[in-house]
Amino acid sequence: MTRVDLLEEAATALFDRPVRSAFTAAGVVLGVAALISAYGLAETAGDQIIRRFDDLAAREVVVSPQVAEDGTVKTPLPWDAEEKVAWLNGVNAAGTMAKRDTVSVSSRPNGPAAQADLIEASPGYFRATLSKLGSGRWFDHGHQTRAERVAVVGRGLAERLDLATVDRLPAVFVGDAPHSVVGVLSESERAPHLLSAVVVPQRPDERKAGAGPDSLHIDTVPGAGRLISAQAPLALAEGRRDVFEVQLPPDPVEVRAGVADDVQSLLFVLAVITLTISGLGIANITLISVVERTGEIGLRRALGAERRAIAMQFLLESTAIGMTGGITGAAVGASIVSATAMAQGWTPILSPTVISGGVLAGSMIGLAAGAYPAWRASSIEPIAALRVDQ
Repeated sequence: MTRVDLLEEAATALFDRPVRSAFTAAGVVLGVAALISAYGLAETAGDQIIRRFDDLAAREVVVSPQVAEDGTVKTPLPWDAEEKVAWLNGVNAAGTMAKRDTVSVSSRPNGPAAQADLIEASPGYFRATLSKLGSGRWFDHGHQTRAERVAVVGRGLAERLDLATVDRLPAVFVGDAPHSVVGVLSESERAPHLLSAVVVPQRPDERKAGAGPDSLHIDTVPGAGRLISAQAPLALAEGRRDVFEVQLPPDPVEVRAGVADDVQSLLFVLAVITLTISGLGIANITLISVVERTGEIGLRRALGAERRAIAMQFLLESTAIGMTGGITGAAVGASIVSATAMAQGWTPILSPTVISGGVLAGSMIGLAAGAYPAWRASSIEPIAALRVDQ
């Protein structure tokens, strides 16, 4: 029997039972679709997370003083740290902050008070932490230089004090000291604690006292985070690199790989289970086909068909089912990735290698599933098979 004859016989057997063949291939379709979706969605989601990561964490550098074992600061940050790093190429904004004690804040003398963190900051701190105004304005270097008693309050604190806007220049009492509210902070992506705090300018008298800010926050352009994290300590300490602690932004490549691995591991297990079940289904259906076609097999064996030819026919049938399921599953999986990405406004990412791998996986499942039924079919003796038809 030639190869063409084998292909014709396998195709005839499959098309004689189209519904059975379709349902048998459905398991492979689900398994391959799950496999393609696993890798495609993992890569697509990982790319989006990295883009979001670049907008936030990958652009943030935080410099703080080293603290000795007894709790004392070895070398304080300079008060003019904002100005010292602002000129570095790649710095969008920089600002220092120092957290003071929790204070009572009220909208009128001896009125109801709310507890809030008191934070002293330089004007650039708001931009460096990607904060947004709900009303009013930020205080500036002029307020800081003149030691004016102004404040920016967080949205949560403003609501507790009934400060919806600053149109009428309201004042709050921080402890016993009145401060004009120049702005209400509505959002801060990197410092959400500011929403319940009151922020005031750093005072000139503290600059003379010697103690420095708690930390310096820097917002960089995309891709400059690690460079600035290396240059900032040098700019602050006149060439000494090991004076300050620097929080480095994580490597985006490692973050993306970690995200992709986590998503893929979850969906890959589902795909493997589905493919295993579909393989067992193909094996079961092919084995049933062998039993149903015992008379046909016996007749062909009596007419001179070799065992190898019989085995090859059943292997071709099961492999064709697996390949068809693999092709269809790859198309379904790619469609799922594209549809999900479009619904989220993302850019779908799917490697051609993954798609071809899905088709190959379906074919291999079909081949493996048909191995035992093909052996059973080739082992049938002509006389025993012909007796089935009597």
